[in-house]
Amino acid sequence: MKKKTWIISGIVILAAVVAGLIFLYSNLDYIVKTAIERYGPRFTQTAVRVGSVKLTLRSGECKIKRFLIGNPKGFKTDYAFKTDLIDVGIQPASITKKVLHIRKIIVLSPQINYESQSNANNFETIQRNIEKSLGSEKSSAVKGKKEKSPEKKMIVDTLILRDVRVTYSSALVKANLTLPSIEMYNIGKNKGGVTGGELAMLITQTLSLRIGRAVGAAALKNAASGGSTKDLLKGIFK
Repeated sequence: MKKKTWIISGIVILAAVVAGLIFLYSNLDYIVKTAIERYGPRFTQTAVRVGSVKLTLRSGECKIKRFLIGNPKGFKTDYAFKTDLIDVGIQPASITKKVLHIRKIIVLSPQINYESQSNANNFETIQRNIEKSLGSEKSSAVKGKKEKSPEKKMIVDTLILRDVRVTYSSALVKANLTLPSIEMYNIGKNKGGVTGGELAMLITQTLSLRIGRAVGAAALKNAASGGSTKDLLKGIFK
């Protein structure tokens, strides 16, 4: 009788595990989408939205569609960053390991609203929010506060933002420009990986730097032609 009960219990447990795996696999896209929308705002302090996620575990290919980062409070443009498609390639064998190995992250034709105000711009504000969040996490770790689970780290072989389109707006002008592709390689490779927050910080810093350089270089070039301040700003965006 005991043996029969043990067998029945084993079958029930096995069935529950199988059912759980089937549920997890069939809802994996939704789980990833929800995780991005839940944990993204923890760093940016803005809305983060995703239209859909399609993840294929066998190949490690992941398509993130209609990804959007909203603006911090006080900024007027509709969003800070959006793209119709992020193409991600993951090494499947690393999913269960301590450090996730991402072969590629390719962001296609991102659209950026770079809004400049008298004392700050939206990207600097998002950058400070991420810095603050990362600082809080490190402080908690030093004080010995236990988190539910350590944040997974990742190594990214290739990260490319292709055909970056920027709308620059300030009190004086609103116009558009396109940046050359932004390419980064071997992110986190020499330090055992980076967290999601650290990766977001790197991308935000790089975008802010590239946009600032493009605006500054074009402004200096236009200034040499003797244009007015307003013409100088307009000359940035030919």
